[in-house]
Amino acid sequence: MHKSRIRASALFAAFLFTVCVPSNSSMATASDWGACASDLDDVHSASDDAADAAREAQEAQDDLESKRSDLTSCSDDCESERSEYDGAKSELEDKVSNLKSELSDLDSKIRSATDSCHYEMGSPTAAVTHRASTRPTPCSVYQRYRKRLPLNTIVKICTGSMSVSECKKCLGATK
Repeated sequence: MHKSRIRASALFAAFLFTVCVPSNSSMATASDWGACASDLDDVHSASDDAADAAREAQEAQDDLESKRSDLTSCSDDCESERSEYDGAKSELEDKVSNLKSELSDLDSKIRSATDSCHYEMGSPTAAVTHRASTRPTPCSVYQRYRKRLPLNTIVKICTGSMSVSECKKCLGATK
């Protein structure tokens, strides 16, 4: 079963490469520059969200440092200070987790814009290092082609590696 999923994913990738990657001569006429602009707007929005999350993580870190100082200077019953420190530590962990989620979303938006704009964004070295360390899930691969292929086509291909319900959930299909 696992080998058939890998095989189906490989076939899907090969299919998408042959169907969706335009040749250089047809790029000017076959590109959807509206999709490129939309994806770049999404990158901008995701970047703002990630920056906000980073600021919130910094505030939580500053608060933790303050609570740590209060705890270390405490000399008597420090239960209240310990509780405040633990709460601040938990808050920082939540904010860092949220930041990582926002950065992951930003990364996804950048990859989408890279595809729709036919332009490699960022450092080629960083892209190679990042992509080698985090393999895309089948769902993320199918989602990238949601705007390019009919939904029914993607669902049919997707069912080679996931159940129909998983595919529809992945692609946000309600039917």
